Amino acid sequence: MKRLFFVLGLCFSFLGILGAGYVLYTGGQTNPGPPLIAVIFSTVFFQLYRTH
Repeated sequence: MKRLFFVLGLCFSFLGILGAGYVLYTGGQTNPGPPLIAVIFSTVFFQLYRTH
């Protein structure tokens, strides 16, 4: 279970970084909400990884 939380944390971190890069690439014309949600999920999964 601990390994699953770690992998999910990495995946959501990667999605957050890609989403933030896309927002910067478009000059802020896109909605920054989805990358922010991905980073929040990443934080949650890394915290679950640390507590288990």
